[in-house]
Amino acid sequence: MKYLIFREVPKRTKTKYIQVFNTSERYMGHISYFNYWRRYCFWPESDRVFDVNCLHEIIKKIDELMEERVKK
Repeated sequence: MKYLIFREVPKRTKTKYIQVFNTSERYMGHISYFNYWRRYCFWPESDRVFDVNCLHEIIKKIDELMEERVKK
């Protein structure tokens, strides 16, 4: 079951910027590249709650972004 919606923001930087919404269209946070760690990370909005299924979807999306980056 899909709990989150991922929307890529048109080119802002060299790396991708993905907005994360729940199925009710509420903004939950974003995924962007964190140079210090050299990987994509999730930046949640304050006062948001995530269960294990939502977290799995976020991890899967980050893994996809990292795999795409490694191929470049």
